[in-house]
Amino acid sequence: MNSGTAGRLLAARGARLPAIRTGRLATWMLAALLTAAAWTLLAPPALGGQTSYVVTHGESMLPAFHTGDFALVREQPRYQVGDVIAYRSSTLHVVVLHRIIGTESDGLRTRGDHNNWTDPDLITPDEVIGRLWLHIPTIGSALTTLRTAAPAVLIAVATTATTALTAHGARRRRSHRKATPMHRNGSHPPASSLRFIGAVAVILGCALLLLSFRGATSEGPAVIGSVVHRIDVSYQAPADAEVYQGGELTTGDPVFTTLTPRVDVRVGYRVTGDVPEQAPGRLDLAARLSSPNGWQRLIPLGSTAVVSNGVTEVTGTLDLAQLQAVVDRVQRRTGSSGVGQQLDLVSTVTGRSATATGAVPQLPSVSFRFGDGQLVLDDGHHSRGAPVTRTATETVTAAASGGARVDFAGLSVAAWQVRAAGAVAVVLGALVGGVGLVGCRRDPLAGLTKPVITVTDHQQVATAVETSSLNGLLDLAHRYDWPVLHLPAPDESIYLERVC
Repeated sequence: MNSGTAGRLLAARGARLPAIRTGRLATWMLAALLTAAAWTLLAPPALGGQTSYVVTHGESMLPAFHTGDFALVREQPRYQVGDVIAYRSSTLHVVVLHRIIGTESDGLRTRGDHNNWTDPDLITPDEVIGRLWLHIPTIGSALTTLRTAAPAVLIAVATTATTALTAHGARRRRSHRKATPMHRNGSHPPASSLRFIGAVAVILGCALLLLSFRGATSEGPAVIGSVVHRIDVSYQAPADAEVYQGGELTTGDPVFTTLTPRVDVRVGYRVTGDVPEQAPGRLDLAARLSSPNGWQRLIPLGSTAVVSNGVTEVTGTLDLAQLQAVVDRVQRRTGSSGVGQQLDLVSTVTGRSATATGAVPQLPSVSFRFGDGQLVLDDGHHSRGAPVTRTATETVTAAASGGARVDFAGLSVAAWQVRAAGAVAVVLGALVGGVGLVGCRRDPLAGLTKPVITVTDHQQVATAVETSSLNGLLDLAHRYDWPVLHLPAPDESIYLERVC
């Protein structure tokens, strides 16, 4: 079409050309950020991510965890005392969620918060799945399907599809119109530019906040030494001088129950090593009967002593006749044999430890073979009269004072500084973007299927019928697929449309 074509000419005036909208670019960038965030936070190791999903069972982590709770764990470059970790137990052949209570040169030691014994596994780095990142109570059973990679795939595909459709729609609309140069009065930046700057600032701020929370690493407690929990066990009783030298049964001697039905036991407890502060506790003594088929019975001896300044002593009596009666009753009711019974003297310390873990490790027991009318110390070639010594060692740590830090591009920055910068960027970006949204008018040229044609014939304006608004004129062009003529002027822009 040219200016000589017959028909009525409509005109509309505007003070400036409308701005090219940048909202779609911001939407595209936001969708891309959401895709990356979803992948980073939720992708399992099977798809190259670092997040695994655990549904808890049992009572070993009470009161924090109950059966059916849902836990997300993430791989970490290092693990420290006090971390709750998920690991593959080589003993139980299941995934276990317990707390680290000590470290050794070749692995980690863990224990359930509700247990009074240390896990049997020495956990190697290859067996650790990750550290607790998020705990959601009670919904674990309903979310068991999150153990697989499917949910992360669906999230990534859905978010990526949204991004692709948004970008495709923007390209399709742009293909139907031709961008025209903007004419603006004054020295203020375009409102669309403010929107773009605000969107970039918000995205950058969100990235910094995400990095400060998820990418920060703790300075971990510094190892300042070790603590040794030591017990010295001895026993004695008056005895037949024809059987025992000197007429006294002492530590290391076999006990013949027909001659000596009761034995006095003494347990000394001491904490040594790099102990910053001694904490009070209690030492309890018990006897544990067990058999090779797995049966066992714990019998408290009623002996208790208070631990003060890391030292205490407790005494008790082993009533061998009573213990044999327990074994006999079990044999009669079950029809099993009493061959191979074992008796363990179990010492348990309750209360707080002097270390950063807040828990005392389980003390090793002293074992005896019990049966055929005898109680025999199971300790190889033990020197007669010398106490039987057992020890348990744990690491003493001091809490880090520097707080978490973020390592990026060779720089190490305090996490709170990165967090503050991210918050400032989000607030400023929102303010700048808000100003841009208020000042940016809707693009009236959006949706035109034919390009805007620039003309220079000012005579056409004199014969044109002026419409009430520019939007009304462009709506007609969009509805009937008419081309729009643009006549630049020093103070205003005139848009023309020929109605055929």
